[in-house]
Amino acid sequence: MDSAITPVVPPKLSTDSQATSTRLSGPSLLGARVVWFIIIAATVVLTILGAFYFHQQRLQEAAQFADALAKLGLNSHFLAAHFIIMQALLRLVFIATALLIFWRRSDDWMAIFVSIMLVTWGSSIIQGGPYPLDAGVPSLRLLSALIAWIGHSTFLIFLYIMPDGKFIPRWTAITAAVWTLWVLAWSLFPTAPFSPNSLPDILQFAIFLIAYLSGLAVQMYRSKHYYNEQQIQQVKWITLGLVGSLVFGYVLAYLPALIFPALSGNTPLGVAFYQLFSPTISSIAVMLVPISIAFSIQRFRLWDVDFVINRGLVYGALTIALVALFAANTFAVQWFVRQFTGQGQSPVAFALSAVVIGVTFQPVRTRLQTFIDRTFYGINVDYRRSDTPGFAANSLVGTHIGPYEVLEPIGRGGMAEVYRGVHPTLGRSVAIKVLPPRLAGDADFRHRFEREAQTIAALRHPNIVQVYDFGNMDGMHYMVMEYISGQDLATRIRSEGRLSLRDVRQIISDVAGALDYAHEQGVIHRDVKPSNVMLQPATGSGTTNIRERAILTDFGIAKMVGGNTGLTKTGMMGTLDYIAPEQIRASKEVDGRADVYALGVMAYQMLTGQLPFTGDNPGAILIAHMQQPAPDPRKLVPTLPASAAAAILQALAKEPEVRCQTAGAFASALEYDDHD
Repeated sequence: MDSAITPVVPPKLSTDSQATSTRLSGPSLLGARVVWFIIIAATVVLTILGAFYFHQQRLQEAAQFADALAKLGLNSHFLAAHFIIMQALLRLVFIATALLIFWRRSDDWMAIFVSIMLVTWGSSIIQGGPYPLDAGVPSLRLLSALIAWIGHSTFLIFLYIMPDGKFIPRWTAITAAVWTLWVLAWSLFPTAPFSPNSLPDILQFAIFLIAYLSGLAVQMYRSKHYYNEQQIQQVKWITLGLVGSLVFGYVLAYLPALIFPALSGNTPLGVAFYQLFSPTISSIAVMLVPISIAFSIQRFRLWDVDFVINRGLVYGALTIALVALFAANTFAVQWFVRQFTGQGQSPVAFALSAVVIGVTFQPVRTRLQTFIDRTFYGINVDYRRSDTPGFAANSLVGTHIGPYEVLEPIGRGGMAEVYRGVHPTLGRSVAIKVLPPRLAGDADFRHRFEREAQTIAALRHPNIVQVYDFGNMDGMHYMVMEYISGQDLATRIRSEGRLSLRDVRQIISDVAGALDYAHEQGVIHRDVKPSNVMLQPATGSGTTNIRERAILTDFGIAKMVGGNTGLTKTGMMGTLDYIAPEQIRASKEVDGRADVYALGVMAYQMLTGQLPFTGDNPGAILIAHMQQPAPDPRKLVPTLPASAAAAILQALAKEPEVRCQTAGAFASALEYDDHD
């Protein structure tokens, strides 16, 4: 370690205690569990009994579609059974989610409350709940009304107090009390003038929508002024479930019928869409509510919600845009056909509109994705762009590049291949990096390659690869560098998995020294990763215990501080798994602390064998880098000293100001041992 670097003591790790103010114990816990059991049992029993009467009701309603069903090869029993099955599945999701929450956190009154809310509210909003018993078994009407009261009351209260069980602002307690009393009144007296049953359907919907939106507004206010990061993520899950249920359950399921009235008529097409397809989509959409609440309550994959919201915005907007385009194109085609033939041709219009949708789908999706990424998430990199493949392996073996004989290929990157070569008279092995002619024709690639050679040639450090020569031969640009006989760090990690803390400290110390030197020269690497770190076996017979020297390579996208590279047109600067948040935002203020972040990711991977942020989708990884706190490496390696874990987490801070300010400071913090 460079003696000029003052050791930095890393901050202590904070512990995330699961204990909350909503925990119960003793008689209060027993009482809460008894109440839970009574309410859940009563709701489930009434729902099962009500299913029989609901089936009879659906059979009577399905009879009016008998002719259309017959043309589809179906009958009224199928339609009634379809409704019963979909509603049963929906109720099962609500009940199963409630039981899961209770089972996992049955000593928490907030979890017990949410479990009761899910069962009773779900029963109240799902067709085929206890309500058909009002006609079949009048003596149970009061119990059915009480369940409806509990469901509608607890749901709004849930929106007001989630996730900490507190009424903030205070006026929400008064609003919740008024709402509870009003719901109780119309539950007991459903035909009274103040009951929603006495109002038009649209007004009923508006009342409940306003009430629920007030709950979401309260959550937005609390998120801005009171919540910590974890609570904000919990609220996002709930909001996602409610909004997704509303959009997909009502708008997308029934909007086409409003645009094309024939879809709601008593015809084969109308029955297929409005009586089969739409209820199915609505049921699936409503399932988003209990599922999202379960994710929130269980604190399960909290930060994944940002990616889900991102894709929801993209495909929601895409669906609306394509439906509008489909409708406009259909009407336009029918109008033109009518002008020339005197009659509409709906099949022709539908077919042409489908072709238009097929052609425009991918371009529209790409533009929407880019717009939402940049507008709402600050992602200013084109992560969908694939690297340009290299040329065929062994194509240069046996030839000469300048005076150097090409012996064998030793590596391939997105824009170049690296060969081992030898100087014919000196006998010195070298690494020859080659940019093929077809890529050299691209000014961005050529400029980047030439600048890399110039950048490394100006750097003189034992842990930075040396450049001996570079030039152009028959349109093929090449760079001759120091040949390093060892393996790269990526290969070491793949073969060994976790590395020892001793080895990690030495590697980080070497790379940090290289980075600090480069930063002092005004060069920011911007692509620090294991495949760009070579491990050269140590030589000599000294008493040192160092078995290898880590050498930093590939300055292809390095940034000269104060200079304009002009290279951002080619896409993202950096590699997804190691990229700093400010690089994702394409900030003009990217400095050496971006390399510190990448060094922190590399240290995490070496010590745990895993990356801190993983996923099958590059968008999810980018959002995780920008918003998700890095997981404590001690969860994977419990024996790791707390000081080392704290140093890594500090290096992975989202804001550059919070990180170790230099690579050397991070290496020093990683060396610190507090004997924990």
